[in-house]
Amino acid sequence: MREIFIPESAPFSTEQRAWLNGFIAGMLGAEQALSTVAAPAATGAHPGAAAQDDLPWHDPTLALDERMKLAADRAIPLRLMAAMGQLDCGQCGYECRSYAAAIADGAETDLGKCVPGGRETAKKLKELAALASGAPARKPVAAPAKKEPVEHGYGRDAPVAARLKSSLRI
Repeated sequence: MREIFIPESAPFSTEQRAWLNGFIAGMLGAEQALSTVAAPAATGAHPGAAAQDDLPWHDPTLALDERMKLAADRAIPLRLMAAMGQLDCGQCGYECRSYAAAIADGAETDLGKCVPGGRETAKKLKELAALASGAPARKPVAAPAKKEPVEHGYGRDAPVAARLKSSLRI
């Protein structure tokens, strides 16, 4: 389902081409990326069309929770894949499935590479990676110590009330 915008004959390395393809896919947005991929898939010309049948979550229009429900009974690498942005954009240097496999194998430790997925995806990948390794998903966080009030002076903990005299647009 990966759309190629930069041809193989362009004077770029493989990594540069993957990054540029991902950048352009991100600029076009999910809607246009889907429309350019949906037409060949409908005619059966898309080479990955048969492989997508067993991956019902591989749709960037689905919310993360919906994708995770569809992949709930699958192996950890497929659940990791379902947590990603589903654009196969290459911004991370991988396609969604190969990035998930690299995380599951331990070859990739950076869980924040999925730009289209954002923070929500990074959090879910961290949970799933912890589940795969058998470690607790979240470490208990100690409550922050209560700070004593400042009697005089000013600062972050003791702000001073001030009146705004003017406001100008810059």
